[in-house]
Amino acid sequence: GSPGAGAGAGTSAGAIPTCAATARMFGGDIQGSYGCLGHGDCAAVCDYGAISIDPVSGVSVVDKARCTACGKCVKSCPKKLIAIHEAGVPSLLCANRDFGKAVTAVCEQGCIGCSLCAKKCTAGAIAIEGSVPVFDYDKCTHCGACVAACAAKHAIRMV
Repeated sequence: GSPGAGAGAGTSAGAIPTCAATARMFGGDIQGSYGCLGHGDCAAVCDYGAISIDPVSGVSVVDKARCTACGKCVKSCPKKLIAIHEAGVPSLLCANRDFGKAVTAVCEQGCIGCSLCAKKCTAGAIAIEGSVPVFDYDKCTHCGACVAACAAKHAIRMV
């Protein structure tokens, strides 16, 4: 996972080598305005080799066994897509705030805004904000009902 290897990198062969530069120059609209830009700024700052850019999806993937939760990746992401939280909790894989087909056109792992996860959460741990779920980890019981209810079948995963 080297910088420039991700989804947004193919636009001008090396002309915009970082997520930070892409976000500054284009507002991040290369791969959709809400998703991972895929240039690997987070992977480049990780001293532990815990982050790579998935060659298929073009987004960052964290190796939990290597991650030390130092927070460098969180600070490096210009779109504020990376968060550190305890293991075994639900996490949204793509924070695209559009709805339905507009999401899936730019993000295969995107939430389509159906809110089924919030409706199925008996703990009241999910609020829908801007068409995406926001998890209250203090209320979450780690039951996985949100994962099972996800209409997109891949937008929420226990991490």
